[in-house]
Amino acid sequence: MKPLLRREFIASACTAALTSSACTAAPSPPNIGIEVYSLLQQIGKDPAATLKQVAAVGFKTIELATFFSFGSPAEVRKMLDDAGLVCPSLHTAAEPVQTAIDAAKILGAKYLVAAACWKKDVPATKDTDVLAVLNSLTLDDYKWNADLFNKNGEAARNAGLTFAFHNHNFDFKKLDGVVAYDELLRLTNKELVKLELDCGWMIVAGFSPAEYLRKYGSRYQLLHTRDFQAGFPHSLTLGPAEMGLSCPLGKGSIDYAPIFAAAKDAGVREYFVEQEPTLHVPLADSLKIDYAYMNRQLVG
Repeated sequence: MKPLLRREFIASACTAALTSSACTAAPSPPNIGIEVYSLLQQIGKDPAATLKQVAAVGFKTIELATFFSFGSPAEVRKMLDDAGLVCPSLHTAAEPVQTAIDAAKILGAKYLVAAACWKKDVPATKDTDVLAVLNSLTLDDYKWNADLFNKNGEAARNAGLTFAFHNHNFDFKKLDGVVAYDELLRLTNKELVKLELDCGWMIVAGFSPAEYLRKYGSRYQLLHTRDFQAGFPHSLTLGPAEMGLSCPLGKGSIDYAPIFAAAKDAGVREYFVEQEPTLHVPLADSLKIDYAYMNRQLVG
């Protein structure tokens, strides 16, 4: 056999070492972010400073929303860049999907997420009683949303994005003999409509996030964490009473260890803290508590 030249031997050895390293390297930890809804009482006053405060705690990502406007997409993108934050996901409302796609492109988001289901003939205006609409959804409403999500999912995919749906507790009502959430998942194309699991609201509804993660696996691509005070009652209604029981992560009664284990198996990569803006804890304190909990659970 012809002996290897020295440079060939070195190149071969380097390739082998790199291959071995790639095979044995531990996967990078998941992203730990925060949902902009948690910041509503502060971000409207000074968005740039609030984003920098979030980054200073350790958060790397933020999930924004088209219906919480504190600047144009280009202006917000500059604020994110200045703070060192990334926006992988954008919550959307009832605006035309192309509007959300255009905003996502500017912000650098990979996901468009329907924040909630809605009613076909109800305009989303500042005078709309949002909670009344959400708590009165019928099975026909969920069927209409499923059709809309399939269309939006196709439009998002054509634009190089991924469409997903974010749940609340009211989505687990039994309507005409079926759980609305389960029916929505059945009627949506799993290739076009992925899922963002809001663990806290699913638990408030009396259902298990870990079980759903195991059942639907990689369809879950994003995850929300929130905690509730010990002894909270199960409820299928979303209102001030339920929101008022929210508390910083690790200060309530939800054990996220089995949920995070199931999420890891499912391949979830984007994790967002979401707290009620009316949380009875100063933002500076809650951000540190929440980030420390998430970092301890997910990174160690």
